[in-house]
Amino acid sequence: MGNRIRSFPWTVLVLATVFAGVAHARTWNVEKDGSGDFTVIQDAVDVAEDGDIIMIGPGRYTEYTEYSWGNVYVYLSGDRSLTFVGAGVEQTIIGPDVYPSGYRDYGVRSDNGLGVYRFENLRIENQNFRGLAMLNYAVELVGC
Repeated sequence: MGNRIRSFPWTVLVLATVFAGVAHARTWNVEKDGSGDFTVIQDAVDVAEDGDIIMIGPGRYTEYTEYSWGNVYVYLSGDRSLTFVGAGVEQTIIGPDVYPSGYRDYGVRSDNGLGVYRFENLRIENQNFRGLAMLNYAVELVGC
């Protein structure tokens, strides 16, 4: 019995050390109707941390940010991995209704960084430059 009591603190210490490094991914919800955490995809991206999931509800997401090098609907930066999950390829669409003319549009653009971006069940369309422009990231596309 004495050996069991002495080993208990060491077991707790080992388990605490193992689980201390385990981060819990958070899920952010983007809904056009305001029922989620955000109504704009970029707002969810700006608060998301490595490993987070961004669930994107049905609708056409046409909000973009103007940069000197083009308009960007979703801008990714930093060393992190994120997962984007749409409501379906026919239901969640990033981009305008009609094909724009004259300026560089990017559906999703990233800076130089390390990580994996996963896109599931959504569509990027009507971009007059690039739908995806990723630099040094791994990209996974599922049902897109």
